[in-house]
Amino acid sequence: MALWEIVGGSEAGGIVVREGRELKSPQEPERLATKSLVEELELVGERLRYRLQSGRGPQQGWISIRISGKELAVRRDEAGLANGAPPKWVEESAEKMRAFREGRKMLPPPEPWTILDQ
Repeated sequence: MALWEIVGGSEAGGIVVREGRELKSPQEPERLATKSLVEELELVGERLRYRLQSGRGPQQGWISIRISGKELAVRRDEAGLANGAPPKWVEESAEKMRAFREGRKMLPPPEPWTILDQ
């Protein structure tokens, strides 16, 4: 089961959903909200037939995944990563290595000592 995240349409309140695959097919009255997750039922070119998994919008329909070169929906892999993007810890680790090479410290500030009376 391939999952897709809706990343476009934030300015318009979501992306257009149509009843059929054709771009001229009737438009659903409600838009599919940005950040919604949908399950891929069928992918034909840049048209995706989906079933809503989380978020707001029609329970199913057809959307464009890209329009005029702009991504409207991105595929997620099993770990929930968009287009194979590395996990957050990879970038954090790379930043620590850059800091080390440049002689910068990236450690958290030391905890203050508490002296306990005996």
